[in-house]
Amino acid sequence: MSRRGRRRPPGTRCHTAALIALVLVAAALFIDAAALHAGAGTSADGQIVDGSDTARLLAPGAAVIAPYANAGYRLERDPTDPEVWQVTVDLEPLESRTAFHLPTRDPAAAAMTPVERLARGLTRDARDQHIATSRILGWIARSIRYDLDRSAPQEPTRVLARRSAYCTGVARLAVALLDAVGIRAREVAGYVVESPDPVRGAPGAGFHRWIEVWVPDRGWV
Repeated sequence: MSRRGRRRPPGTRCHTAALIALVLVAAALFIDAAALHAGAGTSADGQIVDGSDTARLLAPGAAVIAPYANAGYRLERDPTDPEVWQVTVDLEPLESRTAFHLPTRDPAAAAMTPVERLARGLTRDARDQHIATSRILGWIARSIRYDLDRSAPQEPTRVLARRSAYCTGVARLAVALLDAVGIRAREVAGYVVESPDPVRGAPGAGFHRWIEVWVPDRGWV
């Protein structure tokens, strides 16, 4: 969706009690470094800006994995080794042409919730869906602090009020903000395998939650 494809640092990791029937495996799983950057162009600072990025990974333990694909991301079994999976990320710009129009609000409707008020304020003059989505996700990245507190409610209004959450709350707030301005989004549950990082507070292997956004001329992204 961006003008420049680039690898982002891993998102906030967290465990969740909810299991899903099919576990989507992130590209961070046991990456074979020799297979990275296949055919990908890089900028002076090492960021991937075009082409594709491919990684081979070995599934952890008894994890249940299903092939998966959306606009720019594909997970599939390696045809040469049934125990290895391959992740391919298409780094070409998505070039979405979807215009954005802030939904008209009925004057007789109930007062705006804090979530709706924030979403409309962030996207008021956005000319396309990419810009509107980027503003919402950018605000969350700047404003919501990661806090792995299991006792804290993760509903969007509670997360917004206290400005902190773990991955589930962050995903739910993002979906709620996008939905408030008519942009379809959904939570995606998955699993991350990574060494614990005491500096960042990342617990390592565990369940994680992302979101996908529906872009009419691209599909789920």
